Amino acid sequence: MKFKLARLHTAIVVTGIIAIGIGSAALTNSIRTSRAIHPKSGLQIVVPGKDGDGFLLFNGWKVTPAGRHIKTGDFLMGGAFSPDGKTYAIVNAGYNSHRLHIIDVETEKEVATLPVSRTWNGIAWGKEGDKLYLSGGISNPRNDVHVFQKSAEGTWKQVEGLKLTGADSKNAAISGLALSKDGKTLFALNISDNRLYSLDIATGRTLSKIETGDHPFACALSADGVHLGVSNLGGGDIAVIDVQAPETLTVATRLPTGSHPNAFALSNDNRVFVACSNDDEADVFDATTGELIEKIKTTLTPKSPEGSSPNAVAISPDSSTLYVTNADNNDVCVIDVSKKGESKVKGFIPTGWYPTSLAITSDGKKLIVGTGKGTGTSATGVSKPISSDHVNGFKHMGTTLSGLLSFVDVPNEAKLAEYTAQVKANTPYNDELLAGVKSETRTAIPEKVGGKSPIKHVLYIIKENRTYDQVFGDLPKANGDPELCLFGRDVTPNHHALAEEFVTLDNLYCSGEVSADGHPWSASAIATDFVQKNWVLSYSAKGSIPGGDSVVAPRNGFIWDECKRKKLNYRSYGEYVTAVNSEKAPEKSVTGTTGLKGHVSETWEGFGRPAGAPPMRDTDRADAFIAEFNAYEKTGTLPQFMIMSLGEDHTRGTAVGAFTPKAAVASNDQALGKIVDTISHSKLWKETAIFVIEDDAQNGPDHVDSHRTVGLVISPYTKRGIVDSTMYQTTSFLRTMELILGLEPLSQYDAAATPLFKSFTNRANTTPYKLIAPRIDIAAKNKPNDIGARESSKLDFSSYDKADEQVLNKILWESVKGKRAQMPAPKHSVILSSRKPVKEDD
Repeated sequence: MKFKLARLHTAIVVTGIIAIGIGSAALTNSIRTSRAIHPKSGLQIVVPGKDGDGFLLFNGWKVTPAGRHIKTGDFLMGGAFSPDGKTYAIVNAGYNSHRLHIIDVETEKEVATLPVSRTWNGIAWGKEGDKLYLSGGISNPRNDVHVFQKSAEGTWKQVEGLKLTGADSKNAAISGLALSKDGKTLFALNISDNRLYSLDIATGRTLSKIETGDHPFACALSADGVHLGVSNLGGGDIAVIDVQAPETLTVATRLPTGSHPNAFALSNDNRVFVACSNDDEADVFDATTGELIEKIKTTLTPKSPEGSSPNAVAISPDSSTLYVTNADNNDVCVIDVSKKGESKVKGFIPTGWYPTSLAITSDGKKLIVGTGKGTGTSATGVSKPISSDHVNGFKHMGTTLSGLLSFVDVPNEAKLAEYTAQVKANTPYNDELLAGVKSETRTAIPEKVGGKSPIKHVLYIIKENRTYDQVFGDLPKANGDPELCLFGRDVTPNHHALAEEFVTLDNLYCSGEVSADGHPWSASAIATDFVQKNWVLSYSAKGSIPGGDSVVAPRNGFIWDECKRKKLNYRSYGEYVTAVNSEKAPEKSVTGTTGLKGHVSETWEGFGRPAGAPPMRDTDRADAFIAEFNAYEKTGTLPQFMIMSLGEDHTRGTAVGAFTPKAAVASNDQALGKIVDTISHSKLWKETAIFVIEDDAQNGPDHVDSHRTVGLVISPYTKRGIVDSTMYQTTSFLRTMELILGLEPLSQYDAAATPLFKSFTNRANTTPYKLIAPRIDIAAKNKPNDIGARESSKLDFSSYDKADEQVLNKILWESVKGKRAQMPAPKHSVILSSRKPVKEDD
């Protein structure tokens, strides 16, 4: 394979128009919506769960994975065939215990499953097929590269691994791996320092290293062994490295790609196919000249906004068909690439939830698809007594994830048409939704983008990590479990009053799993593929990959970027903002996304506060906001969109000297009540709406689903005193706010989300809200002998979610319920139980 830097051709854009002529109607009768009977109203409601032959996810999308399956741990990564093509090796590298899976391709059975301390997407076979090299993952104290050896009897075991010389041993993060053609040199990418390393396999010695670009993720060797391609996830290019002399690596050329090139494959006819997850496309290059041949959209529809997230590719042996996994659409896109520059999407194959790996057998007859999250999540109940499966009390969100390795026969035309119809039936998005959403009744929310609304100002408040049952489990008219309620009416009187006076949302789900992806979902209706693959590692204490805007920011940006495009005034109160104000940086500055600069309140955390000062309480933050709001009211300059971080409900556990968990949540409750009281008594109340939601629901139990959360909608146009059990998500909140403000959808997810029409009316009720005083001491602090004080002192509360969430969950339960309090048995509504954690031997 040769690469030559050349002027790029004008790209040919091929859209994913399906010309098969078969829609979803044929499958409508065979697919039932997942339903349950509301325990209080007796009405039938839609909830996550088993759905005919598939599963309805909490986000409103369905999965019906094709093929035959092996259940594994979450986030299947890498994947490589042995030199003879008879064996397939892949790792699961997510939240739960990491394992190497070795599969007999013909029988589709696991011949070995081996635990490994931590790993990631790099995997390579030895030349003779008797060794396997695996990424050591992130900050691995033992090995940068794991090595497994096959014995003469056919058994596998781990042997001495490899370390990179010249890399930061504490922060090394090994991603892609490749073996030289002669089998003597291993090439390893270190995503944390943006370098490629060459290692002598016989001695383990590092021969050379070279900088490749921003966040190198995957690599592949050319057929002649002369060049190694490296996808730079953050840099938006493929670096072509000359590896003829492993001791003197050089960059031969670069192929500029779309945003976030995370996987690529080399075809037998000298083409390079690159999945670009942020652009929902596959870029095709001529490997000899380096010229861009075409860009192929992998989306289901031609106008789809961001949200398909292609992240793995495979080429048929005859180079006529390209297969691309669309992670966020839960499918494989099948593309006819037999004519260079004239590629056409043929159809789609349904997969499990969030596919992450893809391969095709040497005979071209079978696809092997690995999914990151299996088929869905479950309720986060707790056991009585505490079981050995989750000794910290609650099962953390991550433990509900699993993986699925699927074997799918390459479909003929008729079968592909059937699969495509199924994918369309699973997908709530269609292009017509870009213009608006039809409502059964007229409300203050416009049906069309750009329509008029009597609401002119939106305040969007994002809180931290509570489930529905934790706060609202005691609401008498709603679907709650009072046994799981930790912060009930005595702690959160304003939350309860606001839910009962306005609208109770008891079927609302966070779109993200934890804060790392919860805040992107809350502000941009998507989380990038990098974020998805990173949080499962950091939250399970398996290391954290260095990030940055280049790999974290979505293509369309955040809701404030859309406000900027529409020339609306906007302001952030702590959300996506870090203040820098120290002796080393005396000039105040704001670090965060570009669109927020100049639109940030400096009365929030970090601005002008001395080093070591205690964190602001939410009541203090409310006072700061109210001061600004009053000024805006006088001048008539209140921004049209305001976003606020109000997260003291995260708590600091029972750390000595910190506010008690109940006091922290009660402070959050007071802050919200004060803000609503102020706005509702102002002259701007008649044209204002307040949306309140948690960024994620990882921090506690819920009897319906681990994503079900606390949400409030407060406005003169909110229907008063009702329970709305429509299935909503974070993206429903975003879609509703976008329609009010005349904003375009940010992704396929908010475009497809159900707006909160049923929670609104078109007639204003301007009765103001009156703050309810605290019912407990919101200044109460933890004492040295309090339950969990010792454990809390070891947790990191420097920012949200740095503390071990499982430990914190147990502390919160026992601090509220008592040390000897028995925990209610789990109540499962769903889907797929998680496998029992396995002890690691590395």
